[in-house]
Amino acid sequence: LLPVLAVHSLLAMGLLWTSLLRGHLTDSLQPREGEDLASVKSDRLPPPEQSQLQQPLEQSTPDSDRLLVFVGYISAPNNRERRDWLREKCFPQIRQACLAVSGGAAASDKAGLGWGKACEGAFFIGQPSDPEAASLRKGKRLGVRATDVEMKQAKNLQSESDELGDLQILPLRDTYTELPIKVLSVLRRGALSGAALVLKIDDDRCPDMNRIFELAEQTAHDDASYIGDILIAHQRGLELERGPDGTMFPYMNGPSYLVSRALARAVAIDDSAHSALYMTYGSSTEDANMGKWFEHAKLTHPQLRFQRRVVPGISMPHVPPKTKKVNCGGHSARTCAQCPQGNGDDGEWWCHGECLWSADNGGECLLKKGEKKTGGPAILPSQDKSKLEAQCIKKWGQFENGSLLTETQVIHRNQNAPRPLINTTAIDGSYSNFFFDPDSNFAFCAIEKNSCSQWQTVLRNVMDKRTSNGHKALSYQIGSQCQQRHGKVALKEILESPSSTVAVMVRDPLARFASAWLNKCFDEDCGHQLCFARAHHNLPPGKPISFRHALDWIMKQDVASIYPHYKLQSEACGMKDGGLQNYFTVVGKITKETLSSDADCLMEHAGVSRYNIPPDTGSSDGLNANATFWSSGGLSWNYRQEKEEDNLQKLFSKEAARELMNHFRQDYDTFQLPEPEWIETATGEWMDSLDHHSCRKAAA
Repeated sequence: LLPVLAVHSLLAMGLLWTSLLRGHLTDSLQPREGEDLASVKSDRLPPPEQSQLQQPLEQSTPDSDRLLVFVGYISAPNNRERRDWLREKCFPQIRQACLAVSGGAAASDKAGLGWGKACEGAFFIGQPSDPEAASLRKGKRLGVRATDVEMKQAKNLQSESDELGDLQILPLRDTYTELPIKVLSVLRRGALSGAALVLKIDDDRCPDMNRIFELAEQTAHDDASYIGDILIAHQRGLELERGPDGTMFPYMNGPSYLVSRALARAVAIDDSAHSALYMTYGSSTEDANMGKWFEHAKLTHPQLRFQRRVVPGISMPHVPPKTKKVNCGGHSARTCAQCPQGNGDDGEWWCHGECLWSADNGGECLLKKGEKKTGGPAILPSQDKSKLEAQCIKKWGQFENGSLLTETQVIHRNQNAPRPLINTTAIDGSYSNFFFDPDSNFAFCAIEKNSCSQWQTVLRNVMDKRTSNGHKALSYQIGSQCQQRHGKVALKEILESPSSTVAVMVRDPLARFASAWLNKCFDEDCGHQLCFARAHHNLPPGKPISFRHALDWIMKQDVASIYPHYKLQSEACGMKDGGLQNYFTVVGKITKETLSSDADCLMEHAGVSRYNIPPDTGSSDGLNANATFWSSGGLSWNYRQEKEEDNLQKLFSKEAARELMNHFRQDYDTFQLPEPEWIETATGEWMDSLDHHSCRKAAA
């Protein structure tokens, strides 16, 4: 119902905008006493004239002071921190470039941004949407009120809008599935502004306005141009976005792309009904829909000149540094006073870590002073109290919108609210990465190149209920074996259970790719069959290949459907498109300093620590009596000993690192990963070198 209401609301808004643009809002056409309807129409309707939307493009193109670019930021109600960071760090750059193009004219634009005559922009945000509200509203029609969370967000947005004036609040719930409608709103507003180009951009990016101005000057009035960083045009990539009607068309992938005014008008105004009713041919993937809208406009606007252009560097990552927060024990907050999160009588259970619940002060959560005082374990709403023996989780932060994943974090759940239901037919190949154990109500998503060999080995102990003489042989098919042993229904029940532990350990995509290159292109005496970059460049086996060769190859691949060792991590276990927030409770961040301790803690937290035993190597020399699989070194992987950041900043240049970040954008967005700090000092001095890595016989 909501998408339909959203479409009707947008169409209604469109009629109002068109009327305002014409400059005529007519009075009531009811005849007054003594008048007939014909005289009413002749006397009180304005004379016929062409609106700007009815005029040919060449007639409605503005003069030399015309608007060149409309910048439409896609944002969300909770992303205030990102918006403020853009206003502080990015918008001054936009303003400077825009004023330079308009000859220094400092006239303020409509939003009060002060960007001058050449540019206009706004943040596009839907109405607050509490993910738990759907179950509360089920079966209700009239008198449905917003939840407390939604009302709080609405007040914050109203205050932000009143203060800054750069928000475009849309009459639809702000959910991932409504992204196509948000994009159509950007295109419509951009087309109505008269700008030569409309930039759709995510709120973690800053545009290169000088480059965009060059493109705007090259855009003629009848150019239906579609410009982006990465064009998805090969068969395997397009298959993922095949529509319900079987269609699939090339599209620009990534967090930003440009659409010319003629194309924006065709898609969002002339063909607005077809575009909004994308359910018959598209999906919630807005960039794939844009490719289909482009193709449809070719049929309805044959007079335009259609072109796709790949132009790298339209925008760059631009996210705020992590805000310093206090550790509440199991989650984080800006201050200790915010740790209880409005949980009333249960507030003390939410106040641990760096904070202390003090009954002497009327039940306040205060910052600890001096020696740390002990308290009860931090309660995760998604966990049974029987699983709260893991004191180590108190050091973990909270995974929430706007917070970057710099450490292992937990996702809070309302234990009384069931998770969204899963159709077992949706448990496809990507779910084969899941290990799951119905006895402990625990599931873990094991991803290639993320200590996967170690995880699959220790989890085999859990599967076989082995509490001594731990497994030492790798078991790469453990997910499939779980499905064969327990069935898809068992996995479905764990994912839907409000008290389960569902976890994943993720790795920075740049470090993970470099690790895959070292592993697959240097093992087996540089003859490994999974070094696809070698075959791509027709290089002979038995000799090292440069990192530049690997980068050139990966940038031409669809990383959503490639071999698992190079594939997007968010493609595993149904994590994209909201799956991470819906079903997972722990998101681990792999670092060489914390991998072992976080893994030990996770197994304890999940109630499977009795299976966390060292592998049976035939000797226990040097092992502590309390040694675990992880503290004993597992199967002796090299990751912890590598000077990883030193190597990465020599392999990557700044430009290459950020280009590959953009290629793996889905991972950075899904897991809220920050830009690695080492990029600022990256030199790329080893990018073309063949001397710093040698062929090796044993696998890393």
